[in-house]
Amino acid sequence: MILIGSLKNFIDGREFNISVLTGKDGPEVLPPAEIVFVNYDANRPKIIDFKAKWEMDSFEYINTVREFPGNNITNNCIKSERSCLSCWHLFDLKGYARVDVRTDGYNNVLL
Repeated sequence: MILIGSLKNFIDGREFNISVLTGKDGPEVLPPAEIVFVNYDANRPKIIDFKAKWEMDSFEYINTVREFPGNNITNNCIKSERSCLSCWHLFDLKGYARVDVRTDGYNNVLL
């Protein structure tokens, strides 16, 4: 997880959630979900904060949507799916795990 201490450290880019579930034949990586920030202007940081998650009447909650981009993902995001599986095995996870992934303006993945 990357924690952002201030806006000067903020990385503006695409944000994805990648989930892994225990499957019949081992862990299964689900298709990435992209967090889309609708109607955000340049002065509003594109990040999921408390309001975006919990305050249903807030601008952030209403304008932060989850989409499944299908083929509209970067190769680096696909590589991060493999990283999720590596983490699953490294930490001997069971059941369910989710990794939040952010790409910068050059589509570099930041886990």
